[in-house]
Amino acid sequence: MFWKACLMASASLATSIALAATVVEYHHAGLDAFFITGRASEQASLDAAPGVFTRTGMSFFATDAALTTSSQSRICRFYVSLAEPFTNSHFYGREGADCEGLRTMNLPGFTWEGYDFAVPQADAAAVCLSGSAPVFRGFRAGAGGKTPNHRYYVSQATCEAGVVGGYACEGQVFCASNAVAPPPSVERLVYATSTDSRITAAPASAEAPHLTLNPSPGVSARGKLLVFIPGTQGKPSQYSYLLRAAASRGVHAVGVNYPNQTAMGSLCQFSTSPDCYWAARNVVVFGGGVPVSGQSPVSSADSIVNRLNRLLVTLNTTYPAEAWGQFLRADQTVDWSKVVLAGHSQGGGHVGVLAKTVALGRAVYFSSPEDWNALTDRPASWTSARRNVTPSSQQYGFGSDFDTLVPNAHAFAHWDGMELDRPSAGPVLVDGNHSPFSGSRQLRTSLPFNPASTAATAALKNHGITVVDTSTPLDGNGKPLFDTNGVWDYLCFQ
Repeated sequence: MFWKACLMASASLATSIALAATVVEYHHAGLDAFFITGRASEQASLDAAPGVFTRTGMSFFATDAALTTSSQSRICRFYVSLAEPFTNSHFYGREGADCEGLRTMNLPGFTWEGYDFAVPQADAAAVCLSGSAPVFRGFRAGAGGKTPNHRYYVSQATCEAGVVGGYACEGQVFCASNAVAPPPSVERLVYATSTDSRITAAPASAEAPHLTLNPSPGVSARGKLLVFIPGTQGKPSQYSYLLRAAASRGVHAVGVNYPNQTAMGSLCQFSTSPDCYWAARNVVVFGGGVPVSGQSPVSSADSIVNRLNRLLVTLNTTYPAEAWGQFLRADQTVDWSKVVLAGHSQGGGHVGVLAKTVALGRAVYFSSPEDWNALTDRPASWTSARRNVTPSSQQYGFGSDFDTLVPNAHAFAHWDGMELDRPSAGPVLVDGNHSPFSGSRQLRTSLPFNPASTAATAALKNHGITVVDTSTPLDGNGKPLFDTNGVWDYLCFQ
């Protein structure tokens, strides 16, 4: 009943909306459900719970139902609450078409909440009159612990696109004026130095920006954040295909720039210290600490964790309608439970350090980690000796058979050490296969790199097959193959 409690918090549901009102759409993160209201008191209450209810940016104009004219239709509202099947949602209907019939039926779990607002009538052919436009409705059936839910759209295209988030478009339901669609998925380059005056440029000669994408308005926002950590000397912009795949699925996405000019192997490959890789990575991930031999110090401000934290705070402050604040706790630190943390090469190793330290929503290793000791010809011990805080069931790896920089044999040894599940025969080949890939948390490919790759060497081209824009293979339509064939979806978004 949390949904209901929040709505009742600031005023009685009987309180009428103003003479003219803006109907606003909200997303409830916990329920992954949408709700619209034109009641100012409710909007104030929901806005006061930013980690729970978040404005999507969709809105339209309406008027007080008590002042309905002959050219308007009243829209009623029911609260629907059932224990079985689990339901915690609202239904909006049109006077003369839905409201009276549903009230007469007295359906279990349906609570009448009155006429909410009034909107312009359509003509006899259901065509919206001049000055108004159609509002469409989609429906998602309850499944997997999610409540059934209706969502409203201000264009047919976005309604039909809602199928990606599980919403079947039911068509036009009423008309409205001054309709505003949710903001589009926007790609932004954000310099870390602009988010915190203590952060220094990385690299120092020419700072590379973070890359951020808010979800596509055509799909349901999923309350998840993909954070991608590039490999050695890599830039977030070189991994845009995966970030766009996230946004197209309703997942917020950021590629984080950080001090990555020095390869971990160059520091620890010949070290006699069993903790060299772990210590070196902790310096980069959290900042401070004692650098290993040959490693430059990294301040806490320049750490991956602080760079991500300050980026989210900046995005939430600058673009509040895009709901970046849901990934911050009350103390304005990162809510790791909502983060899908993925990385390539060096970045994947940093993902592993965080998976051993905090409870992530998911951890994904692309062609990583390497962390191999040349003196013993064995993997660094941290991947097997240190306890997983993120459950191994929420960790996934994907490697290329052609990779010589992080050979699959090395990555597989680490994944086994982390207890990532796989069939007894070994990691599953994705080529010609399909999700759920036998439920394996370890995947591999034997496909060649994109022949148009601009990576400097053949080794780098093969190393980038799993996720780097220029090297990952494309399908017949020029789209990233691992996006369209379901591999990235299985790894990161399911």
